[in-house]
Amino acid sequence: MPSMLFQMGRSSSRLYRMQHYTSSRVLNSTSFKSVARSTTPYSSFSTVREVPTAKFLELSIESEGNSSTTRLCHPLFLRERDQNPLMSQQPTGQRYFEPTDYVGVGLKDANLCSNNELSVTFDDGHVTTFKDPSALAAEVLDPTFPHKMPAVQDWSAKQMPKDKLYFDYTSEDYKLRDVLSQIASHGAAVISNTPANGEFLEGFCADVGFVRNTNWGYFFSVKSEGDDFISSDNDVLKEGTVTSAAENMAQQVDGEKQTDIAYSNMKLMLHVDNPYRDPYPQYQLLHCVQAAPPGKGGESIIADGFHAAEILRRDFPAMFNILATTKMRVQYKDATTEQIRFVPCIETDPTTGDPCDPSTQTVKKIASSSRLDYCPNLPPAEAQLFYEAKQKWLQTIHSPEVALSWRLNDGDMLIVDNGRVMHGREAFENDATTTRHLEGCYMDRDSLFSSYLVLGRDEQKSTAEVTAVRVVDAPVAAPVEKTKLDNSAKVEFNSLAECTKEDMDLMTPLYAAATSPTRLTQRALGLLKAQKGGHSELGAKIDLYQHGVQTATRAYRDGASDEMVACALLHDIGELLSPSNHGDVAAGILRPYISQAMWWTLANHEVFQGHYYYEHAGLDPNARDRWLEGKDGGHMGAAPEGAWELCAEFCEKYDAPSFDPEYQNMELEEFVPILERVFSKEGFWDDAQNAKKGAVTGAGAGSKEESA
Repeated sequence: MPSMLFQMGRSSSRLYRMQHYTSSRVLNSTSFKSVARSTTPYSSFSTVREVPTAKFLELSIESEGNSSTTRLCHPLFLRERDQNPLMSQQPTGQRYFEPTDYVGVGLKDANLCSNNELSVTFDDGHVTTFKDPSALAAEVLDPTFPHKMPAVQDWSAKQMPKDKLYFDYTSEDYKLRDVLSQIASHGAAVISNTPANGEFLEGFCADVGFVRNTNWGYFFSVKSEGDDFISSDNDVLKEGTVTSAAENMAQQVDGEKQTDIAYSNMKLMLHVDNPYRDPYPQYQLLHCVQAAPPGKGGESIIADGFHAAEILRRDFPAMFNILATTKMRVQYKDATTEQIRFVPCIETDPTTGDPCDPSTQTVKKIASSSRLDYCPNLPPAEAQLFYEAKQKWLQTIHSPEVALSWRLNDGDMLIVDNGRVMHGREAFENDATTTRHLEGCYMDRDSLFSSYLVLGRDEQKSTAEVTAVRVVDAPVAAPVEKTKLDNSAKVEFNSLAECTKEDMDLMTPLYAAATSPTRLTQRALGLLKAQKGGHSELGAKIDLYQHGVQTATRAYRDGASDEMVACALLHDIGELLSPSNHGDVAAGILRPYISQAMWWTLANHEVFQGHYYYEHAGLDPNARDRWLEGKDGGHMGAAPEGAWELCAEFCEKYDAPSFDPEYQNMELEEFVPILERVFSKEGFWDDAQNAKKGAVTGAGAGSKEESA
């Protein structure tokens, strides 16, 4: 007997119809397998809806590991990739046409040819040929292919052995791309046994890319000779030496003196270079022409700022947060230069977690340079926390567990990701026998990234194979209405009690535009995307974002209705806002657009999920049965007819099993049309007398006579 209460069938005409199933099986209240079904149809589910469609290309793809999948490609996705010499410049790929000029053009036919090419015919007669369908398939599966850089891996001092850091320039196995890969993944590499002269760095950079020019010039010399500066037994300038030392801490650039502590023999604490620039240089190259003699000091120090930041996030979250939110003034100035930025020590990416909570976001950049930064005048408690946090940060990055210290030899060239891996040096002696000479420069990401991709063109081969193609109808979002609204107009009232019909006539279309299906979909997905990342794994193998997508994928592949898929996607968006009542968060958002049974299911699914784990927490795993026994079960009241069974099935088939890191999820974008269709429904479409029907928007409320 079918165990699905409501199941969506997709007919060839693309009309969605709800199928009703019944079962004579008796409900087992302790272990849900199959349940008694109500034969009473909900008016919402018996409605036939016409769904806008377009003709897409369906690719059947076999990828590495013999996994198979299908993907849909929009006609313009294919059109804009037309590499016919008559359509685009070779080899740059710059198009001679604007793809959006062909909005509305669909597909007519598609074929895999005997020569392994893919031919696509559009309904305007144009034909596009893909000579390498496997490359197209690889991009469909992974939009970054073949342009993906190695994944970022943070590291401690123990995790960065010298053999992993070093690349022998004289070895037959030396490959520049291996060096660039190491820099991309770990943020640091050393090329050893290069010519120890002042010309090598410039020649190396000419092969790799473009050098960043600054007030230090394209290239700069960090050179300290005997009798310079201060005694190395102390990191602090002694009285009477300040003026003479400062005069020596400089180099000439285009006839102008550029001053910096780096031109001394002082110890340099771990730092990034030039955080006062916007953007500041991405990579720094330091080529050792002459190292300080052994035993004289001058050892180099590096530390992975990403790793240190994660230690702070884990062990001292309040300190992490204040360093990630307090914008310091970072400044450099001398006689001819003044650079300034206001930036936190730890920069995070707000798109990778809760936009309001840096502790949930991925670390994007480090801007730590303790000799250049200044804390703003914070309230006393915050100021105290900030300085304690900065102290903890400096202790962490300089700890033996995090910092890596060693002596660069003549001919060693250190390359660091300047937005991530901090560098420094130990003080060194200033006697007449000691000289330490490094040549340096800066390069930006685009130079190294370009070289990495060019060098890997022969290595980046697709493992995907297109095994079949066909043109199919696929649902799309309804066309956007062309409405010109005057956002500058304002109402007359200061109190809502003074509102007039003219005010409502002004505000209603503005609210309608602001709450269009597209915008509601974007906002709902924003809540889901905020759950990306380790902050929402909470011990699970996947995060809450992946869990939501996986739940929706299972529902979609099972043929479930639009509203079931939408609810599956968003069901846990409130879990970190109201854990024990998070079902109500999603249910409250979706209530106007879904049936009462689905609303009840969404609002109470956390209780039904408890059936699988409550006993391990000392709770009643059969708490969901309270509704069957006539008890209230909570503030929601009695379940609508058939809703208990629907909720049990939702959890058993979709929610409970969706913690699998090996399950192949659909792409989030594939759910956008579904959400837009759900949000396109008239508010409270299944409850014409609902008093909330016209709340806020003023739309769809009906007249007083209609609601009487």
